[in-house]
Amino acid sequence: MVVLLLSYVHGSVTAQSQFRPLCQVDSRSCVRGGSPASCSVAKKKDLAHPTSTGFWEVDSSYAYYLDTRLADALIRFLREPGTNTTSDVLELGAGMGCYTQYLASRGVPIRAYDGSPTVAERTDGLVQAADLSRRQSLGYRADWVFCIEVAEHIPPQFEDALLSNLDEHNRKGLVLSWSSLKPPHGNGHVNPRVDEVGPRW
Repeated sequence: MVVLLLSYVHGSVTAQSQFRPLCQVDSRSCVRGGSPASCSVAKKKDLAHPTSTGFWEVDSSYAYYLDTRLADALIRFLREPGTNTTSDVLELGAGMGCYTQYLASRGVPIRAYDGSPTVAERTDGLVQAADLSRRQSLGYRADWVFCIEVAEHIPPQFEDALLSNLDEHNRKGLVLSWSSLKPPHGNGHVNPRVDEVGPRW
């Protein structure tokens, strides 16, 4: 089963990390660990620089976007019917861990990876490093893989590797967003998509 959401615009268990990322929750507001925090006044494009393989080099003041309504809907989706248990998640392309930390703080068993080679150090292990532009064997499969606001940043020549990583690391399915916005409306959107990708698997 694959869930495809077209978007609008060896890791450690996440809950063990004390890192709290800076996350933007609307056009003017940021939070850190659920508490209000100051957003940078600089333009986002000046703080985040996509690389040739799709991962971002970001300034320490950069705030990834966190859609809390989407995150809450995902939490409801993950609850096993008739039980008090929640399916586990592997988030690929997690950035600094905004969704990761939000879901973990609400009881979702989650591990996370991003393409930045320095992400584990910068997030105190909340997010581990893995180059998603190459096929990976992470030694772990989760019930669900989440990949939100990532695929449009992966150059087309690495698309098959990304899709293989998403497919090979889940037991039940995938929650994927893939923006259709083209530059200049999306920073680093080198591979926008308006059609579904599932039939290619």
